[in-house]
Amino acid sequence: QRVFAEETEMLDTTTTDQRVAIAREYVDRVFNGQDGERAREYFSPDIAFHALTVGDLKGADSVVPVLVALIGALSDVDAQVQDVIASGDLVALRQVVKARHTGNLLGIPATGRDLRWDAVDIYRINEAHLDRADATRYRDASIVRRQREREIAWHVNGEIGACRSRGVFAHR
Repeated sequence: QRVFAEETEMLDTTTTDQRVAIAREYVDRVFNGQDGERAREYFSPDIAFHALTVGDLKGADSVVPVLVALIGALSDVDAQVQDVIASGDLVALRQVVKARHTGNLLGIPATGRDLRWDAVDIYRINEAHLDRADATRYRDASIVRRQREREIAWHVNGEIGACRSRGVFAHR
């Protein structure tokens, strides 16, 4: 549903409901479907991706390998959307994510444990493509990475301590 104005300027007529559907579909197919490579179908070529854990990335060719690695470190991913806020070209999804840690996750070897965390992702969707993603999905995993020695010790005790105390990650 794209409308072309005079000359070559393209106007985006994607509705808010369509943007929400695109964001939900992206989470379902890429994360729940455990197919990081599929993110290319949703990204504009010059997507801007902002995440505290990996920093700012520009372009699908930079973002997709990071998603492939993150998703590849997990199995049984189940991201359930809890809340949606949408305004203009922005869609925010609050999710509860459950997964099993079965691969190297940001430098932490696989533990085989079940994980649960809250995620808030904000997407800018234009022309039915994600132009920007602000992800807090792995926000507190950066704490785990910085405190690796401490975290590995806590793994032995069955917890990811710093994150668990803040209610972000929880082992079962």
